[in-house]
Amino acid sequence: MAGIAVSLRKGLRKRRLTARALATAGAIAGLSVIASLGLAAEVAKAGNPGPAANPPAPAGTAAAPGAPPAVPTDRDAAYQQFRDHFNARRFAEALPAAEQVVTLTEQQFGTERAELIKPLLNVGTTQMRLNNLYGAETAYRRALRIAEAREGGFSRGVIEPLHGLGLAYHAGGQYHNAAETLRRAVDVSRKLDGLFNIQQLPLVESLVESYVALEQTSDVDREQQYAMRLSENAYGKDDPRMLPVLARNAQWCESTRRYRMARQSHARALEILGRTAGKRDPSVVAPLRGIAHTYVQEFLYGTADAEETRQFSSASSVSGTIGGMPQPTDYRPSRLDADGEQALKLALSVLAEHPELTGVRGETLLDLGDWYALAGKPADASRTYRDAWATFTGPNGPGTAAMDQPLQLYYRPPSSASRRTDKDEDEMEEHYVEVAFTVNPDGRVIDTKTVASDGTDTQEKSVQIALRRARYRPRFVDGKAVVTTGVRYRQTLYTVSPTKDPSA
Repeated sequence: MAGIAVSLRKGLRKRRLTARALATAGAIAGLSVIASLGLAAEVAKAGNPGPAANPPAPAGTAAAPGAPPAVPTDRDAAYQQFRDHFNARRFAEALPAAEQVVTLTEQQFGTERAELIKPLLNVGTTQMRLNNLYGAETAYRRALRIAEAREGGFSRGVIEPLHGLGLAYHAGGQYHNAAETLRRAVDVSRKLDGLFNIQQLPLVESLVESYVALEQTSDVDREQQYAMRLSENAYGKDDPRMLPVLARNAQWCESTRRYRMARQSHARALEILGRTAGKRDPSVVAPLRGIAHTYVQEFLYGTADAEETRQFSSASSVSGTIGGMPQPTDYRPSRLDADGEQALKLALSVLAEHPELTGVRGETLLDLGDWYALAGKPADASRTYRDAWATFTGPNGPGTAAMDQPLQLYYRPPSSASRRTDKDEDEMEEHYVEVAFTVNPDGRVIDTKTVASDGTDTQEKSVQIALRRARYRPRFVDGKAVVTTGVRYRQTLYTVSPTKDPSA
């Protein structure tokens, strides 16, 4: 069962980490954010010249017709041009202006002055947006070096450069460096502004992401609970600003198979939304779908190990029990809980009052169809899938891309798919098995055949057996489930290297 938890965490990481690192780069501590874009609206004003009100074009900066505008030679105007391009997400155009501000600042103040820190942060953030991680790291490192030299290693001035550098490391897959750098930023923030200052929240969230990537579960638990306490102390437990914190906590708990705790976070979000936005507001759909998803995952994979759950619970105010009784090791319900089905039906009733949200309604219908398919109710599943198809193809519908290919609903990989956590990386050998198969209209897998592999016959057989037990949402054509041949799945497997195995 530990292998399933690792697999879930890896899937979670692949879906969100890179995007989150890039999004956070524009919102390093001290920057305000455009809510709809997650971009820096006021990109590090301190240390930069304030933007001139509608500054005139400086002399000598005229560009040829059709060519991009030249970068102004006036520092105020160059900064304003940078901000305009950055806020409009024209990052390639923003970069020359950001670099010009650095050059002009060097000319005015010198190459090692504190006035350079913010312009360098702007360059680093823009490079992150352009996915030039080396350029971002170079800019952040220089900003950090200047801040350390001018203000000291535990000064407020090092926090933003450390945050940016940590994000750059993370985006480049240097997770250990990222965690160390972000840990230092958090420590400086707590030393200067107190253990529970809310300004450290973006730092803690970034640190959590790096710990997730490193699969350091206990560290994630500690910092995730810290983020919860920070937010509750700053905002209050019932404040709408708790919603993103609760959503992240639910996601983490689910990725580690602590589904009851995930549901509690979703339930808290529902309570907050009910009091603030209203019980029939479409914002309640996301936590309702989240509640249903935890029931599905719990039914398919069972809960986390009881000892792991107990340790997590001791660090939080959330109980790790079911109905007041201790949760047994690898608890797995024998059937899907009806509360999950009711949550999806409630979400659909809310969406019925918002016909403009066709995409969300279609996705929620797919959730309910998947629920029925896994619950062994094929007639209900077929009816609900048809409703989803009609929604996707109806007025303002987003199209049927979500139903054009089979989607894996359940798959329990072989035990060898889990890398042994007690072994160093060089002690494990990585292999793969790729299998082709057919998905029937009922979502079942048949006709499995290995098409590529560097594993053993036993490994190939184990993957085929696992896939024959899997369940898929079938492909749909004209609203009807159809047979899909030639579906492929590639499974990574691990074995202890013969040179490292003491029993070899």
